[in-house]
Amino acid sequence: MGALLTQVLPALETLGQQSAEVQQQLDLLLSQTNPDPAQIGKLVIELHALQLEAAQVVAGFHNAFAGFLTQDQKQKLEGVTVASQLQPVVRAFRALNLVPPPPSTSCQKQ
Repeated sequence: MGALLTQVLPALETLGQQSAEVQQQLDLLLSQTNPDPAQIGKLVIELHALQLEAAQVVAGFHNAFAGFLTQDQKQKLEGVTVASQLQPVVRAFRALNLVPPPPSTSCQKQ
């Protein structure tokens, strides 16, 4: 697992830095009075390609991580994945008081 992380984290960091640089170039270009549409398009495509590459790195990491797990652990991971996808919806339901608040887990002695 450690070896896997030492491969993935630097790759993601590099892609993040590259994306930030491209985004900075795009922001600068868009702040101009008459920006070059072709250059804007080129930078948008470049930024999109970097985002896709980062998504592939994350997917590869996820697949490799899942490869370490037992079948039971993989099923639990699926549950956590579904829960993480539902989390924004749950927040919205809570904000609208459509679901009760979570039970109190206070451990303080009275």
